[in-house]
Amino acid sequence: MKQKTESASYAADFLLIKLPPNVADGIFDVDSEGKVSIDLTNWSLAGFLFHEWIHYLHNVSTLNGVYAFASMINMWANFRHKLDRSGKSVEANTLSEYAESSVRRTHAYRKKAARYERNMASALRESTNSLKIRTVEAITEDLPQLLGHQVERVSVLNCETEGSSDEALICFEVGPVEILEGIAFMLEEKFLMIRGQLPTNVKTAPYKLLQSIARHVVCDIEDDCVIGAALTALQTDDPPLTLLTILRDLSKKADNERMAWLENLSREYLTAYGSLIDGALDQTIQLFPVTEPMGEAVKDVARIIRQNIKWRQETPFLELLMLQRLRSENEEILRERLLYVMASYSCARILARAPRGAPSATLDQVYHIGAPSTSPHLLFGAQKLHSALHFLWLHLSDDGFVATESISASKERKCCPFYAACDYQLRRDRPDLCADRPWESLAIETDPANECWYRAGVRATRLPEGDFDEDSR
Repeated sequence: MKQKTESASYAADFLLIKLPPNVADGIFDVDSEGKVSIDLTNWSLAGFLFHEWIHYLHNVSTLNGVYAFASMINMWANFRHKLDRSGKSVEANTLSEYAESSVRRTHAYRKKAARYERNMASALRESTNSLKIRTVEAITEDLPQLLGHQVERVSVLNCETEGSSDEALICFEVGPVEILEGIAFMLEEKFLMIRGQLPTNVKTAPYKLLQSIARHVVCDIEDDCVIGAALTALQTDDPPLTLLTILRDLSKKADNERMAWLENLSREYLTAYGSLIDGALDQTIQLFPVTEPMGEAVKDVARIIRQNIKWRQETPFLELLMLQRLRSENEEILRERLLYVMASYSCARILARAPRGAPSATLDQVYHIGAPSTSPHLLFGAQKLHSALHFLWLHLSDDGFVATESISASKERKCCPFYAACDYQLRRDRPDLCADRPWESLAIETDPANECWYRAGVRATRLPEGDFDEDSR
């Protein structure tokens, strides 16, 4: 489970799992010839990896995840038009009115509903106690209107806890992030219990909020039903509101009818939103007409999503089934089954952090387990895409994209995300540039065949030479 110190994490926007040194060293073993093997005999360390992998799985097998992926790529396509020929965003380059409204709408959605964790200042982030909830209500807000489209709305669950007579009531909110963390926490608990291990007592927020809401609405609900209800909600365009509706409907059903009802409802949602999912993926793929590593990596993720959505239509709560199949007394069989499961549904790239302070310039390592990034070509494409999206994020504001010269991000955020994992010549020659302004690597003459991930990402984001109009020449 996650601790207050450096912990495992999943960066949804970049499809990347990060493992801290204490976890990475216990899972990945590199022999004298550089061959990597995976050791999952330490089940508690494997639990860290499993938790983050679950986040990735939900990124590539739910409507909520599909939108997160497709919207980032669409935002990147709009950002390209802000760059000049040097690869920098400039005020003089403006987006169309429609593109500007699309960027503002997408950013607002991600801030209000999708990717930003709530309750950051809440006492619940320092507590490990279970909650006794007093009230739950859905609060719905309008998103900035996309030009030519109807106003879209997003919801959040506003909750109030019961306290003792001398305690003040605590209010908290639950959006998609808290739902996702709640599912991952509950599945990690089940994962650890396969080997009879007790989970660490984690913080109430964000990990225990989902469970608390479910038990408030349905007092006798079982954990599998909580997971099923939450997964079903993620297959809709408003997970918080759908979750509350599902829980209220579940409270009226007999215990032995609930899981079957949830499975059927999940299939209904997948069918209802099927054309939306296909359309979003088709539109994403069309943004990459040229065959090159980054486009191929995007297409590979789209292929994985389609396959996983198809499997969910057959088995809506495939996480519960996979946990049943992981049971074995034999450690080697257990390890092989876990690796097979992760490879079957695909696994994000894994950034294995090394202890800081080592003399070598190359500290961290990037690994993968099965697809995507199963080849050097696709791995380069995935790293290139990550870099391009990192460059985009540095420019994103509530009003759209700022100029590169106006970037206000911290030094840590501006640093190349692969600063400690890069073995390219530029990293050795110009560590200052890589740490402070990696986008300027585009100005350094480099053979494209030997360029680093970040330079390749910025170069791919800049429009082709022929797309610059006469006024920009």
